[in-house]
Formats: sequence, C-alpha cells, structure tokens
Amino acid sequence: MRRKRLLLDEDLANMLDEAAKQSRFMGTMRPVDDLALAEGAEAAFAFYEALQEAKIKSLYGVSLSRLEFSNNGRGYELMSAGELDTAQELFKLNTMIAPESWNAWDSLAECYLNMKRYDLARQYYERSLELNGENGNAKSMLERIEKELKKSRSSP
Repeated sequence: MRRKRLLLDEDLANMLDEAAKQSRFMGTMRPVDDLALAEGAEAAFAFYEALQEAKIKSLYGVSLSRLEFSNNGRGYELMSAGELDTAQELFKLNTMIAPESWNAWDSLAECYLNMKRYDLARQYYERSLELNGENGNAKSMLERIEKELKKSRSSP
C-alpha cells in the first residue's frame, strides 16, 4: 500500500509498532522494515538473511547450509513414505532458507515430479539449472518430463 501511495510512511510506522506489540515475529521484522524504508529493499533483504542465519544458529546451533542439508534428507524420507504434501512443504521451506542452492530447487522439483505436477517440476528443475548448469539430474528429468507430456497429449 505504501508503494502505491495509499499509506503514508508515518502511518506504516505506527502500524508496525502496534503489530510488534502483538506479535514477536513482527517485532523481529521491524528493523528490516525500517531499513527497507531508509536504504531500500536490497539492504533490507541482506539484513534479513543475516538475521535469519543468526536466529537459526541460536535456535538450532547449526548454519543455514546444515539446516538445508538436514531438511533435504527429511524431505526425501517423507517422499519415500508417500507423504508428498508434507515433503513438498519442507522442500519449499528449503528454497526459502537457501534460495541460491541448486540442490534445494532440484529436490523441490523432484517432489513435484512425483506428484505428477509436471509444470512446477519443470519450472524448478530449470531454476536448479540456472544455478548449476552442470546439474545432470535436472537435465535428464526435464527430458523425462517432456516425454511424459508428449505421451499424455497423444493418448486419447
């Protein structure tokens, strides 16, 4: 609303103050919002990532990359158990924790492939390839998706 000039900066500040009183998360996010207003979105995002890294280390005693690795393993366990919806949520979380990880996107794509949601599987394999052009699994899975789609279009 602020970007569309439907909300003044001072009104946003008051709303954020009230939200921070009601919610621990909003209180944590307040410095990010202030930084976004003062320095722009890129600076706010960098600060938010540092904040998340510190929070995860303090809560779990591990780094983001270690948490990503652990979540990925758990996601595959869930997929093997047929709990695709839960696995999908965990893999999605991994792409938020580590948006530059080609492996996180590859795993999310694989889950969608198992769900036969070929459009999303293709999208996320392509994202994985953008991050790692040498990802042979993504290349072969994209070929598989194309074959599956051709087969489904040709059958009555």
